[in-house]
Amino acid sequence: MIRHIFFFLVLGSLFSCTREEDISFEPIATRIYDDIHKVIQNKDRLCIYSGYVWSHCIETQLKTDKSLLRQDTISDKALFDIYQFPSGDKVAVGVDGYFYTKPTSELVWSFHRLSHWDILHSIKPKKNGYLASGGKAFERGYIYHIDSNYRIDTVQYFGFEISDIENVGDQSWVAVGWGNIMYSSDDARTWSTLANEGDFYVDVLMIDKDNGFVIGINGNLLVTNDGGKSWTRSKAKIPQSGFDAFRSIHLLRDGALVITGSKGRFWISQDNGHDWKVYTINDNREIEGLLQLDSHQIILYGSKGLLGTVNL
Repeated sequence: MIRHIFFFLVLGSLFSCTREEDISFEPIATRIYDDIHKVIQNKDRLCIYSGYVWSHCIETQLKTDKSLLRQDTISDKALFDIYQFPSGDKVAVGVDGYFYTKPTSELVWSFHRLSHWDILHSIKPKKNGYLASGGKAFERGYIYHIDSNYRIDTVQYFGFEISDIENVGDQSWVAVGWGNIMYSSDDARTWSTLANEGDFYVDVLMIDKDNGFVIGINGNLLVTNDGGKSWTRSKAKIPQSGFDAFRSIHLLRDGALVITGSKGRFWISQDNGHDWKVYTINDNREIEGLLQLDSHQIILYGSKGLLGTVNL
């Protein structure tokens, strides 16, 4: 009997420590039914990029009051990442090596056919060009070196998908993917594969030249304090993390960290990743990313048209 009482006390303690916190989620009404891959704030409007892999990418523009301004098809296949420069110029990559550009002075996107037709997941600027990464989980991965004329200079192939790539500073880069983390100190020309805890790593965030985080889909959070040269598993206890949990990691303006995830969950840390609280919205779709609007409000976006605001 005493053992039974002890068991239930321990079980109750575990559930109290991992309880999800409900938070008010206000959906934004749009005619979007596909997965949303990116949301960008551009002066007086919000630009939302959604699509289906093999048929289209749609740009939906909302006014500042979040009412619909316009909706246009910009590609006949999905675009998975859009990077916006401080000037407002944009570049985008997606299926079959699709590469698009849109200067702020232009009204429409321009398509550039790359010489390789691989699936690209991310795009980042570098000196005199760009780095784009991609691949398929159970096949190969690749990193494209693209010059300022939107032509491929070099393609590097790997035995695993590359999900994300991040500049650490100067010529140092970190790349993450299926079961692997890599580091380069020569402007991504050569790579070293680093020891890690093993996961499908999907996102890397450097908060300065020394400190950063990597997340894996299955709930792993890795940290670095040497500029990405080595990574160790965080000692933080992250409630409700585990199989198929995490999707992306973000730094808010006040220094808070946010991890988005599956089943309408996201996690917030106010102390640089040491302690985490899990929140759930009244929606079971995957939260793929977020955009911070102001000091108190963020937009969450994700699968099957998930789009709405949360007040923190």
